[in-house]
Amino acid sequence: MPGANDPDNRRMMQFGNYSPMQQDALDNMRSLAALRKNSMPLIYGDLVPLFVDNNVFVYERVYMGKWVIVVFNMSSEKRDVNVKEVLSGKEIILAIDGNDYKIISCDKCCGK
Repeated sequence: MPGANDPDNRRMMQFGNYSPMQQDALDNMRSLAALRKNSMPLIYGDLVPLFVDNNVFVYERVYMGKWVIVVFNMSSEKRDVNVKEVLSGKEIILAIDGNDYKIISCDKCCGK
């Protein structure tokens, strides 16, 4: 959204006629907001860092025996991150790969 000094800094928010890139970003945000709204660990859970480097941040949110693992990859390349020890004995319900939501089992990621 362009802007400049007063009075140009008070343009109206755009509420429609989005470009394809803007619509894609809006759709992604709506999906993520719905995930958070329906997940008690994401709303109230304790944050436990699992892996951090220059481009990747992995953390776990835990609340009343339920957990969610969140992965941020800020690089443009795919990365493998080993969190096998953390996942051991847990059932993975949902993983997000780009814009695709996939159901995976712990067998696939942990060999359990």
